[in-house]
Amino acid sequence: MKDFKRLLSLKLETGQVTMSEIARAAGYKNITPLSKYLNDEKREFDCITRIIKISNYLFSNDLTKEKSIIEAYSETVDPNKEISRQTLEYLSYHSLISYRNSLLEKMYSCNNKESKEMATIYKYEKLWDNTCDKLEMIEDECVKSDNNIIYKKYLRMCCFYLEGHSSMVEYMHRRIVANLNRLGDSYIKESYQLRIFKLLAAFKLGINKPEECEEMALFVIGKSRDRNTAASMYQLIGMSYLYRDYAKGRLYLEKAHDIFHEIEEVNGDNSIYNSLSLHDHYWGKEENSERFMDRISSCSNKALITSSAIGNIASYTSLMQNTDKASMNNRDLAFYYYSLGYLSDDEELLWKSIKLFKSIDDSYYVKLPIAKLDIMGTCKQTLEVASL
Repeated sequence: MKDFKRLLSLKLETGQVTMSEIARAAGYKNITPLSKYLNDEKREFDCITRIIKISNYLFSNDLTKEKSIIEAYSETVDPNKEISRQTLEYLSYHSLISYRNSLLEKMYSCNNKESKEMATIYKYEKLWDNTCDKLEMIEDECVKSDNNIIYKKYLRMCCFYLEGHSSMVEYMHRRIVANLNRLGDSYIKESYQLRIFKLLAAFKLGINKPEECEEMALFVIGKSRDRNTAASMYQLIGMSYLYRDYAKGRLYLEKAHDIFHEIEEVNGDNSIYNSLSLHDHYWGKEENSERFMDRISSCSNKALITSSAIGNIASYTSLMQNTDKASMNNRDLAFYYYSLGYLSDDEELLWKSIKLFKSIDDSYYVKLPIAKLDIMGTCKQTLEVASL
């Protein structure tokens, strides 16, 4: 807070901007509220949106600068006030983890009940190791404010998505929509809407609704200025064209790759390269993935590309024989058995893949082993039943 006040005071003292310009940028009708803010060390803005608007005005919509301003602001904001809760949501949404954790601890120890409650429920956000245990802990938490009730539902929706419970994802979404309009905090309401649409875009792809996935991803791209978010959404759109159009899918995936590269934030697990290689594999264009072979983190994808390039079944064996299947979740195992079954024409492994995809309600990627079995001459009626 003090740093931001000093920044504004310096801009005013050096004549780089006028009080009226800053007030107008913040959304005030006159300079009085801004003057009170600058002249009272303890006074806060009434909402974080004003800080964001001022930052965008002063620094030409530079999101990196905006993030650094909010980071600094979070270190001195009063954890008892409403703007601290908006700041926590900002830090959380933009994955500014160290600042998020620091503010979360302050809010957890403060006197304001809503701030304490928010800190209590937000602590679950990054605990994805065991979703079953996490879901149980979340359900045990009692929250009362509208914001935190919706956020709790959102976390449960995330857990159900990761566990592959499609009907529960849709159920939680309906409950969130029914409550979202009750939120009086417009900043948090809009942020929650973006969170939900990001999750729904991925969910819609998994239940084989690629057009709806694309629609929701484009909505997020249009509303969010975060480049990492945009790249993730373009990656989803690219994969939504896996069975529809090679060129369009490749175009969106390359767009995602370029943004990740531009912001030097290629996914920690290199998932963009996994997506590109899977897309190339399906369309028989594995040679396009050979140039980034060392960036493909999925052993299954690497095996598919390598085996095609070398034309030797033994090439995938060395890549996969040391794989620790016990550490894989059902999704990874489904791709693992698909790759092995595809390369060795092994029906049993392909059916294992189908069973695993269906165990997580994934009716999109299950079409990969089904397509291979179709090529191998499996009864079409049997495959039609498997695709249901």
